[in-house]
Amino acid sequence: MNLKCGKHVATHNVAGKWRMISLLGVVPFVATASFFIISSLEEREPPPFYPYPHMRIRHKQFPWRGGTDESLFHNPRVNATTTGYSWEEDPERKANYTFKNVHKRCCK
Repeated sequence: MNLKCGKHVATHNVAGKWRMISLLGVVPFVATASFFIISSLEEREPPPFYPYPHMRIRHKQFPWRGGTDESLFHNPRVNATTTGYSWEEDPERKANYTFKNVHKRCCK
């Protein structure tokens, strides 16, 4: 009851109303948007490698993997080393790093 004017204000079911709006409106929208985004993914080639002298400067090898040129979070599909992409010379290795194959390995 509002003390100022003496009228009763109905605010008891506001949370339930917004819960239903969220469940019936937002959840289907997010599900539909996710479906269209995932279905429109396509396999893209990484950009060509240009050996710019100011990029990938290494004065020492990294200590992991027996002294390698790859950073700790190196992804051979998208990160180049100082000489280029590690899979460019080997087409079989390139096939292993496509999005679909990586997704199959991590989401079994």
